[in-house]
Amino acid sequence: MAPSDNIQQSPRKLESETHSIGRLSNLTQRRLRAAAVMANHTVKLDSVQQFLDELLPRGPNTPECPQYEGNPFESLSEADTKVEIEVQDLFMHAVTSGQLSPRLVMCRSEARPDSLDMDSTRQKVDAAFFRPDVAPDDGRPHWVDQDVPVEFKSRKEGNKLDPFDDRNNLKLESDAAKRKHSRGQIISYAELLLALQPRVFLFMLLIMGRRFRLLRWDRGGVIITASTDYYKHPRLLCDFLWRISHFSPAQLGYDTTATRIPLRPDLTNELDDILAELEPLVVDHNPRDLDEKLPDRYVWKHAFTLFAASLKVKEWPRYKIWMNDKNGKPRCYLVGKPVVDSRGVTGRITRGYAAYDVADRRLVWLKDTWRTWYEGVETEGDVVLRLNGAQIESVPTVVCHGDVGEQTTLTATWWERQHSSRTNESSSLSGSTTTTPDTPIPPLASSPPVHPPISNVGSSDDRGASGLTDSSTNERAREVNPSEDEHAAPVAYNPQFRHDVPIPHHRHYRSVFEEICIELKHFKDARQLVLITLDCIKAHYYAASSPALGIHVLHRDITDSNIMIYPKIQDVNGRPTLVWTGILIDWEMSKPILAPLQARRMACTVCFAGLFFLHRVLMDYSGNMAIYSCSTTSRQSATYRGLG
Repeated sequence: MAPSDNIQQSPRKLESETHSIGRLSNLTQRRLRAAAVMANHTVKLDSVQQFLDELLPRGPNTPECPQYEGNPFESLSEADTKVEIEVQDLFMHAVTSGQLSPRLVMCRSEARPDSLDMDSTRQKVDAAFFRPDVAPDDGRPHWVDQDVPVEFKSRKEGNKLDPFDDRNNLKLESDAAKRKHSRGQIISYAELLLALQPRVFLFMLLIMGRRFRLLRWDRGGVIITASTDYYKHPRLLCDFLWRISHFSPAQLGYDTTATRIPLRPDLTNELDDILAELEPLVVDHNPRDLDEKLPDRYVWKHAFTLFAASLKVKEWPRYKIWMNDKNGKPRCYLVGKPVVDSRGVTGRITRGYAAYDVADRRLVWLKDTWRTWYEGVETEGDVVLRLNGAQIESVPTVVCHGDVGEQTTLTATWWERQHSSRTNESSSLSGSTTTTPDTPIPPLASSPPVHPPISNVGSSDDRGASGLTDSSTNERAREVNPSEDEHAAPVAYNPQFRHDVPIPHHRHYRSVFEEICIELKHFKDARQLVLITLDCIKAHYYAASSPALGIHVLHRDITDSNIMIYPKIQDVNGRPTLVWTGILIDWEMSKPILAPLQARRMACTVCFAGLFFLHRVLMDYSGNMAIYSCSTTSRQSATYRGLG
């Protein structure tokens, strides 16, 4: 029925409702895709106590959980018969009144979402644990400040809303519609929190009526406990709540090499001062004859634009990131919102930043990723450094690079241990003496060590809020006391690649390059496009054949997103001229030629891969070269992305 002409309509309200419905539909589909992507990336431990002992071990400075009089969850004896909101109220009252997590504050966050600038999906987890100094009271999630998120589900219909199925350890990820939706929901929460916080891993608490699960997310997948009755076994959940309350930031999964820079009352900080300092040094990056004199420490306009855009959202947390240079000297980089932000829970999850180098007072490109970690797999920085050493042009210039301490994923290691033990148990029952794994069972620290790659990590607050002063580089850091970390010592272990393990090993890795590039789509004309592409063809040719290189390499991921533009000043007919040159980036999937001992793992951008490669046919290196193509794809670059 058409609305009456006498009724005043509200176009803004109708538009908002339409957008909300569309956003909700997109979020539902996104969660289902996330559940599909993370299939077979779940590991269940044998008991909650094992989870606590192995993944949340108490150190010498962590007090033991006290003995409570009576059952702290007495009011939740009938929780399986109550709706979700009632369980939330009773559980939060039990935690608060019983002081079960005395150094953290549990806050509800399902009232309204964070701003669109922070979360375009408008998600709201039910509750979370916060530090007292940042505990919110407005009912919003405040994703950037959460320590441990908490999701509630009703059990009035039994286990239908449980994301995981304990009935079959080989099929934990049920395909039932409601279970799959719940699983996609908690995956999307983990993805968002890992995107907004510098994390190595993340703990999550799932409450389902009178039962609970503990979850630990990292870039390999998720480790979970069985669904456990906390009313019958209150000690287990109380111990978890007690431990997270007394743990250090590193023990809760924070990356202590990235420390937060607080805002001043006017919502600015040192990065805004740097932006104002750089503005007079900006030079237009478009090709032309250079008649003007360039200022010292000049900055190309496209690089400045990216840096300024990364600071536009005042709510977005800003960080200083610490790395070591080739001499072991600590270097500090200031970053805002990532220019390139690969979303997801598992995988490399590459982020690219237009960063400010504090020591050199210039803008650089900082790449943060979780590289595939196996014996014989080189880092991108090592490969590009060899190319730089051989003076091969049209490749990035490495400033510094390296693994971030001992920050590695644990999910694959646990998968191997769990499945190896189950295979051995079944073999012993059948009388067989053979063992399935063809590689040693990987060692497992009680919790992944997350020591920073440098002895000083520049934190004035033990949970990552820190300012940067210009007065002294000595204020970069405080010395890390190993006793504060309370983690097991790092283990010297490089995993061997196994085809039977569905979960890859990853290791946190950062690299810094001099060039901030421009996307290929901003080329000016066909001739320029050909010349830019030719530069990259030459770079790859010399990387694969130059006599100056001891080890030749193939790029193996040449796409329109990895052929980039970089402005350079060249001498043309005796006159200084600004020209756009090609630069071939993203060498992380490269592979040395004639290296039979390297881990054989299929890695490529599918739409650009050769036919034989996709058919898994072995061939010589000439047949394995990706095709140069200038057609535009919808995939954004996972490394260097610029503006024209």
